[in-house]
Amino acid sequence: MEYFNLNQISQYTSEIGEKYDETSVGASFYYDTREKLQFLGHTLGKKLNVKLKNNYNEKPNQMAGQGKGFVLKNYILAGFVPFNLSSNKDVFLKISFHGFNSKPHFGLDVDVNFSDPNNPYNDYREEFQSETYWEIPIDKSFPSNWQSLVDLILPEFKKKIDFIDDFLINKAPLTRIISDFENWMKTDWLTANSSSQSNYAINSRDYLLELSNSHRISIKSIENCEIEEVDKLLNIIDKKRFSGSSAFMTFIRQLIKVTNPNSTVKNGLNSILYGPPGTGKTYHSINHALSIIEGVNIKLLESEPRADVLNRYKDYQAKGQIVFTTFHQSMSYEDFVEGIKPDENEGQVTYCIEDGIFKSICAKAKTLKASEADVNWNDRIFFKMSLGGKNSSHIHSWCIENNKVALGWGGEKDLSEFENCKSWEEHRDKFIAKYPSIVEESKFNIQATRSFMKMKEGSIVVASLGNHIIDAIGIIDGPYEYDDFNEFGFHHLRSVKWIAKDLNTAPERFFKKNISQQTIYEFYSKDIKFDAFEELTASGDTVPKPHVLIIDEINRGNVSSIFGELITLLEEDKRKGNMEELELVLPYSKSKFSVPNNVYIIGTMNTADRSVEALDTALRRRFSFTEMAPNCDLLKPNRLLWSLWLKDWNYKWDDPIWLKHETDLLNLLGGTIQDKKAYRSLEDLPWSEGFIRNVFNGIVEFDGFDLSLLLQTINIRIEKLIDKNHMIGHSYFLSVGSLDGLKDAFQNKIIPLLQEYFFGDYGKIGLVLGEGFFEPLDENINDVFAKFRDYDVNDLTERPVYHLRDVQLMEDEEFTTAMNLLLA
Repeated sequence: MEYFNLNQISQYTSEIGEKYDETSVGASFYYDTREKLQFLGHTLGKKLNVKLKNNYNEKPNQMAGQGKGFVLKNYILAGFVPFNLSSNKDVFLKISFHGFNSKPHFGLDVDVNFSDPNNPYNDYREEFQSETYWEIPIDKSFPSNWQSLVDLILPEFKKKIDFIDDFLINKAPLTRIISDFENWMKTDWLTANSSSQSNYAINSRDYLLELSNSHRISIKSIENCEIEEVDKLLNIIDKKRFSGSSAFMTFIRQLIKVTNPNSTVKNGLNSILYGPPGTGKTYHSINHALSIIEGVNIKLLESEPRADVLNRYKDYQAKGQIVFTTFHQSMSYEDFVEGIKPDENEGQVTYCIEDGIFKSICAKAKTLKASEADVNWNDRIFFKMSLGGKNSSHIHSWCIENNKVALGWGGEKDLSEFENCKSWEEHRDKFIAKYPSIVEESKFNIQATRSFMKMKEGSIVVASLGNHIIDAIGIIDGPYEYDDFNEFGFHHLRSVKWIAKDLNTAPERFFKKNISQQTIYEFYSKDIKFDAFEELTASGDTVPKPHVLIIDEINRGNVSSIFGELITLLEEDKRKGNMEELELVLPYSKSKFSVPNNVYIIGTMNTADRSVEALDTALRRRFSFTEMAPNCDLLKPNRLLWSLWLKDWNYKWDDPIWLKHETDLLNLLGGTIQDKKAYRSLEDLPWSEGFIRNVFNGIVEFDGFDLSLLLQTINIRIEKLIDKNHMIGHSYFLSVGSLDGLKDAFQNKIIPLLQEYFFGDYGKIGLVLGEGFFEPLDENINDVFAKFRDYDVNDLTERPVYHLRDVQLMEDEEFTTAMNLLLA
């Protein structure tokens, strides 16, 4: 490229302040100089082996005011950012010619897009310029060629690159989340809340600093806070006391991540939560899944309201990042990996190979990259197209290899004249009139050709293989073509630039609904996941998103049969991208398959299930095991009362529903409120406080049933009679809120479970529950057997027979006596 035309600077200077004329020498000089600044930036990047993106440019004119209209600017610039940070458009390294109306200079500095009032880095502009500004005059000493200029400014350019790189990687994330959160505070939250509630703060910094000061936490600045201080802040935020509290918690979680990168927990790729029934294995699998995806400690998630956790869990499920399944005895390899399934295609039943649960999530998790970066996906028309389909894969392959899309519908005639049809009606009427025989074969010829003619240069085409695979994505880059001699009979063609091939991924990765078997059709914008397309062409290295497969009751299926040969690929070092990575050929599709490094498996295993032995050594070696034991502390009277408070939080103190729930639970626990005023004042505490300590101490006295002691007693006896794998979990009692609820738990949950554990041996059940749950022995019944020759029945006659009582029919006093006998 030719060097800067420095001789035209004087002409450019003379036009500054005059009415802008796009045909003038000054306007031409502006565009020419800007293009050369862009060239200079990329040249300097290559010298430093740093790929740069030109992320900021300006128009040559600006409004001058005072009736002058638009005039030439007093500067010319081009902005750059390292490609790995190219998504940031708010900060840039500026190369400029400036100061034309005084003394022209060439400059380098880091600047911000301050024309955007919401730019979170506007406050840093003065700091950036004071630390990075560098300039040289454009005079006789100014370099006269590219080589001299590059040699002169390269060291300074590297300093600016290092500065912007360090800022955007280390400081900007915290700045961005604070700014985003403050914008939310100023708009969504304060707008939605009354003035009495809005006295929390005008922005999050004020609120959080005030909150920390009131709790003696030494946070002087959110930007410079220590992880220990943020942890303390997390523990005192009362998420139940104001609307928008979940957004506060999201903000605090982000603060923890950026203030302490080591706060995340290293999660194993394959793990199993095991324990007796009712210990919360499935419940906790959700926390473990979110811990993996969000990169936060499980303790942090346990401190949040369950509703917030579940909402995010459902969001990740909708995105396909979390998949939940349950193993059962009918589960097979064909369900889990791949198998042959029937498929209906235009009224005909065919059989095709369909991906199973595990193969599908692996396909979603696979990192996909396009051959072209930073494609603008907005304002484009998207089409789905089948290029011959699975049953004519040779046509599909030909299209991919020859950069074409080909349509078999529409007959053998040249349809060029239909390109100019303005509407569906015009196309339809014209096609019916000209080719009635083709329409008679199938009316879909009209629809297919209309869609094909609607394609224009720049349209996006998504090539599928059947209903379940997206194979390629391209951009149409040519007009309609007619091929009279096409070897496949697909006479209607368009040129396409394939930017992503061999994707072999599920449609739900890019679309919000399933794709149909129809050969060609246009997508509605509302059904397109634009962020997935942007991720496909994002420049720089993209961090793969974690994907989690939760397998509930993993030991209830024949695991060796379900996983098949994939058991080998589950090992961490055998995963895709690792040193010992393995790839194998699947038996049905004959395609190569490996397990991505970002697919996590969380299984749950009931240790009381007798199918537990189905887990062989090979499987056990590939999983880490976390025990989930019964937690009696969750059933302490104060914890149960606090849980009821949270569950019924929206009720007023005098609401009949709340009064009944409160009375029932207090009667069960023998709770007596000693200080009603202090009792009600506890509502001002953070919601998590009641799980940390006994907030009712000295306020409510409990002298009734202690369910934590009840569970502990039962489990000690079961462990003695069988083993700890058959203990009872705390969840059997967590929902108990009254004496009738406790009766129901015994009748319908505890007793049936004990009957299964002890195979109907009521003597051992009696050793667990005590005499109060059994009918009294009738010692008067002796003659119960029929006479049979000389068979000796003396021992049998004396053998006691036990009968369990129907707990729900027991009077309250009888049930109370039975409970006291159990706990004696």
